[in-house]
Amino acid sequence: MKANPERRDTMNLTIRMLKKYGACIEAVDWAKTQKDKSYKALFATCIAEDHLDWVNWIITRLLNNENRVRYAIYAARQVINIYEDKYPGDDRPRKAIQAAKKYLKNPSKENAANTANTAHAAHAAHAAYAAAYAAYAADAASDAAYKDMLTKILKYGYRLLIKQENEERGK
Repeated sequence: MKANPERRDTMNLTIRMLKKYGACIEAVDWAKTQKDKSYKALFATCIAEDHLDWVNWIITRLLNNENRVRYAIYAARQVINIYEDKYPGDDRPRKAIQAAKKYLKNPSKENAANTANTAHAAHAAHAAYAAAYAAYAADAASDAAYKDMLTKILKYGYRLLIKQENEERGK
């Protein structure tokens, strides 16, 4: 994971943070064994050791609301075509993505409510689950392709997190 060379990844993930967010005991115990606790090192090791879910879990807890929405949009866009191939005519997930984009441009109460309503409609149809399942099934023959897709999504989340942390630190 390459960070902008002008901005350094000096942020560390602490055991206290993991516990604060309710990480599973296995992840906390694993983190205790890691010498380099920087986000970059821990995320890279998790990806190499197929703990992709752990990286996604912590990214979604560390990102602020606006960046969580960005991350969700990006992830959904990576699998939307797989979903639409499997469920042609169901435009609820695409509408949810569009509503989320509209919310980012104008985070008004009206747009927030519209985003929530369209996301709820997509969820009610189990669209997100079906999209993830469809992506998994489509790539079942090639675990490498599936892992590559998820890694791409996680790298985007990592870049958002580093940018957010740098902005919060005034860099």
